[in-house]
Amino acid sequence: MDKTQFNPRPFKELCPFDLLEWERLKGIWNCSDQELYHCLPNQYNYPGQICVKPNWVLKNYCPIYNTVAAKIDLIPCDSQYGACSDKDYRSNLVYMYSGCLNKTEILEEIITDTPPKQLLPFPLHFLVIAAVVALVVLILVGLASWFFCRRRKARKYAPVYQLEPMIGQDEIPIGFQKAFKYLKYVFTPNHLYEHAIGTLELHHCLTIIGPPGSGKTITALQLAYRKCAVSGRSRVYFCRSVHELESTAAGKEDAYIIVDDWLDRYMYYPSTLLPAIASLTKFYDEFIQSGKVHLILTAQKDKWAIFRDTLTRCALFKQKCLLIIDSSELNEEERYNIILRHFKHFNVEEGDEKKAKKNVSPKTLSVTNIFIYLFW
Repeated sequence: MDKTQFNPRPFKELCPFDLLEWERLKGIWNCSDQELYHCLPNQYNYPGQICVKPNWVLKNYCPIYNTVAAKIDLIPCDSQYGACSDKDYRSNLVYMYSGCLNKTEILEEIITDTPPKQLLPFPLHFLVIAAVVALVVLILVGLASWFFCRRRKARKYAPVYQLEPMIGQDEIPIGFQKAFKYLKYVFTPNHLYEHAIGTLELHHCLTIIGPPGSGKTITALQLAYRKCAVSGRSRVYFCRSVHELESTAAGKEDAYIIVDDWLDRYMYYPSTLLPAIASLTKFYDEFIQSGKVHLILTAQKDKWAIFRDTLTRCALFKQKCLLIIDSSELNEEERYNIILRHFKHFNVEEGDEKKAKKNVSPKTLSVTNIFIYLFW
């Protein structure tokens, strides 16, 4: 095997996202110089290994190996697949940025020795195909019409976001039961959410901060749902306070734990906050750094501001692990899409939707979110 040529990974195996697996494969591949080892996708998104001189990669870009030009090329990194770089790096360090490796295709086996089928004589063959196509189109149109009407009538009684099979406990807090329905109908992705995906994957913890009704809870649920859907084996757990974390995480692997509005109780008993931070620090060292548990906390913006100086001493609350949800951080198109999604769900007239588009602003979005949150 020529290791200076691009060799696809074995069937259904991707390039590694962590240093230990990368070093293991590097040792097996055994390039003449260890710095030459690369595992990265080619121009068709198929992962493979090769010994080639590393190149510099610009921030927010990913390296790929162009098998036609026999060299490393760069493509923009898409943060919806994971973390992207925030600085220039060498192409042999691509394992550090999951956004570059998370979208590779798995090479499938292709069978090409199927004997050709005998066709009917032209006139009969043509009529049979036309009849079958017409029948299929009629069936699809009928099914689509039936599904659309049924969905419109039963909209408010539709099953929640298929999240229940991924929940690892029997009792679900009432606040999350309401958020499940809200998540199904009105959640709208934006660049803040895409940033949160990479943060949670890199650091295994995330604190979502924002005013009431800004979407903290449904963003936490959507992040957990997305990660559990990708892995297929992860489960979501809900805690009412940080003191329940250790007992909930015991014996779990790759679990996602959400604690909603966790600072509320300390507004009345601030003296108990320091023991809670000590408990969180211990939990971080034991469960989060090892990747056993992914923790998502939410907090109201005004309450976070009161305790910020105390909280930032804990590794959980470093700037890199925070997500501030604020309508002023969204662009005009994102704000409009959020309002439009709410209007459609609550059957607001089309004329009001057009007015909303003309008057989109952070203040408009904030008021709309709070009103609909209370109405719901």
